Amino acid sequence: MLTHHTLTFSRLRVLLLALISVVAFSITGFSQKKIVQNGRILSFNGNTMEISPGYCDSTMIVNPVTGMESILITLSAPHPIKLNGNKIYYSDELNSKVLFQSNDSLLGQFLIEQITTFLIKLNDGHYDLNLNNIVIDEKGKLVYYEFNGIIENRNLNSHQDTIQLELKNEIDNKIKYILNNTVVTPAKYQNTNVPSLFYYDGLYLTIVIKNHKIVHWW
Repeated sequence: MLTHHTLTFSRLRVLLLALISVVAFSITGFSQKKIVQNGRILSFNGNTMEISPGYCDSTMIVNPVTGMESILITLSAPHPIKLNGNKIYYSDELNSKVLFQSNDSLLGQFLIEQITTFLIKLNDGHYDLNLNNIVIDEKGKLVYYEFNGIIENRNLNSHQDTIQLELKNEIDNKIKYILNNTVVTPAKYQNTNVPSLFYYDGLYLTIVIKNHKIVHWW
């Protein structure tokens, strides 16, 4: 059994490692070619964006069967909070939300409509598209997002095919081009256009391809 001193040291070590992972804001797969990070401030394309510090909390729990103690760690990931000194609003704070062109669809539907001709080249299977920290400025420009490319959903696929690199690059580059060149109807707060975070928890799409057709997505 762990002694009190051993438990305390172990707890501190786990918390320290977790805190490091929270504070290190991920900028991999970002939309901008060059981002400079200074603490919690990111600079890119003439913009500055402040991110939250994130936090790490822990609770001591006891296994009711064995009586062993363990630590439950709760992490809050950093997220954008200011763009060029102005507050970034979240969905539940807004009077009107961001709308995408054509039929005012949401981002998932909009993207799939734009890349259908590329998606149907894929083999049968389930594929994932994940976007995080999507920030839209008060003019409706997507100024920041994180995207690591289309991937196979290996939990749902019965086979383990790998997307051909050329096709993957084609799809990824098309998505980046769309996001970097799309202007949308910006969000409003008290009848004023404001920066907003689109999908606080990120956008996670799963697309099902069968016989080179999109049969379902969610």
